Amino acid sequence: MIYSEIVSYEFCEDDFLPAKEELIKTNTIFKQKNETKWKNIYYQFSKNKGAVIGLISILIIIILAISVPILSKYSYDAVDTTRQNLTPRIPGIEKLGIFNGFLNGINLYGVDSLKNEYFFFGTDILGRDLWTRVFVGTRISLYVAGVAVLIDMIFGVTYGVISGYFGGTVDVIMQRIIEIIYGMPNLVVVTLIMIVIKPGLLTVILALMITNWINMSRLVRAQVLKLKEQEYVLAAKQLGASDFYIIFHEILPNTISSVIVMAMMSIPSAIFLESFLSFLGLGIPEPMASLGSLISNGYKSMMIYPHMVIIPVIVFAILMISFNLVADGLRDALDPNMKNI
Repeated sequence: MIYSEIVSYEFCEDDFLPAKEELIKTNTIFKQKNETKWKNIYYQFSKNKGAVIGLISILIIIILAISVPILSKYSYDAVDTTRQNLTPRIPGIEKLGIFNGFLNGINLYGVDSLKNEYFFFGTDILGRDLWTRVFVGTRISLYVAGVAVLIDMIFGVTYGVISGYFGGTVDVIMQRIIEIIYGMPNLVVVTLIMIVIKPGLLTVILALMITNWINMSRLVRAQVLKLKEQEYVLAAKQLGASDFYIIFHEILPNTISSVIVMAMMSIPSAIFLESFLSFLGLGIPEPMASLGSLISNGYKSMMIYPHMVIIPVIVFAILMISFNLVADGLRDALDPNMKNI
């Protein structure tokens, strides 16, 4: 039998001296003190200048959509034929030769009743103030966007979690239902809805409820299929945790980042759907305004009064671009693979 030789060793003071700096090889890692997950996400998001600009633009538009219809002295549906088809006129700027109320060299504000009037975005063919109507329409578009997010969060997440977690026959049946619904064009769905109810905001919301949540449910299902095979979920099952506990404490918290990004990306598509339906006359009826209906009305007289279509198109474009920029910024901030560590 071979016995290992026991060697005694006595420690001395030199053993506890710090090593020389040139002998230490480390990688420099940038890390904030007391950094939390959401602080790191905020830091990554704030580095994305496009996303920050988009967020600021959205906040400004939201403030205007709330305040302008309240503070404006003109109502969005007040008809006055004495001030119809007026071009934009802004105090102070008019002295620079722009937004001065002139059209083809003619001062449209030349009559006595309009000399002291200022319409920042001009008026439409019925004399209604476009400054007020544009932001009333923006409020409608933002409301539709909020409904789209709510539908995605309720229907899409719930459907995706149930389908992905329970799997098997349940998953097969639920996915076939989605394929049937997804194969129905939105315009056909809205047309069928109009047979039952009149065109309006409810029509747009029903169209969103039928088809808009499908992409969210597919994303959540894919995440759940991956997460339910993780070790911590299997350990929770072995410890006797219920399905309800596992879904809400182990799976859903780990899908939050993907859900937030997908919800932000669904907002522009919802705004576009509302505007598209209103442009076709299937959305918001008169006298209520939306960006789509304003673009549709302005398009009819675009060659003579271009401000009627250009202004709502610009607001619509800013909204769409801003939400897409914010969604891209959130995707980069929430994706660990996108962080520069």
